[in-house]
Amino acid sequence: MIAERDRSMCGDARHPGTDGTGEAEPLKGYPRWKPTGDYLAALVLFVLTMPLLILSMIVVKLTSRGPCIYSQVRLGRGGRPFRIYKVRTMFQDSESAGPRWSCAGDPRVTPVGRFLRRSHLDELPSSGTSSAAR
Repeated sequence: MIAERDRSMCGDARHPGTDGTGEAEPLKGYPRWKPTGDYLAALVLFVLTMPLLILSMIVVKLTSRGPCIYSQVRLGRGGRPFRIYKVRTMFQDSESAGPRWSCAGDPRVTPVGRFLRRSHLDELPSSGTSSAAR
């Protein structure tokens, strides 16, 4: 009796929502609606974070020379390159000798950049970064 009940709790082809292995069946519309949901979520987050992004960009522009936005090419799913945009936290041309990882106390980071990095305000959602890696 107990074994019968335990078996019915595990993945069983007789129970809807499983494929007989205990794994849930994928939602039928998921592949079609996921990109739309991603774009909508990115749009909502972009609108909500826009005031903080603008304020961060103004402070960066007022406290250091150069552009307030930094762009970088990264690799996404399947090795596809995409461009990411971030609020600049380092001095302009800090990678003129070549890119290298930032470390604790890195002299290339501006004072405002340190605050932006600690608070992660330099990594707020920006347009084109969420779904561009597809």
